[in-house]
Amino acid sequence: MEMLRTAELSARERNRLLSTDRCRIALEVLTGQSKPLKLETLTMEVATREEGIDATNEDVIERVAVSLRYDYLPRMAELGILDYDSEANLIQTQSRHEVRQSNRGRH
Repeated sequence: MEMLRTAELSARERNRLLSTDRCRIALEVLTGQSKPLKLETLTMEVATREEGIDATNEDVIERVAVSLRYDYLPRMAELGILDYDSEANLIQTQSRHEVRQSNRGRH
């Protein structure tokens, strides 16, 4: 599988960041995007790919959106992994950073 674009992180930061499926899926969706992605689009992609999530349930979609908007995206932006414009709800990865997909199998 291709490399995910993320910041040069310490092992501890990387482990914490990639410890949830939702965060990993969001990074997978954002990888390779040439222009900013709308939060709504990212939310639907994450919900569709996440196991055990009913992507047709509006309450579930809202919970995914809230977790991305107020937790994962701000943390990743703070670490320099992506650019997140919270006013415009646009997200784009930083093209100069990398983290290997091999982190998926960790506990």
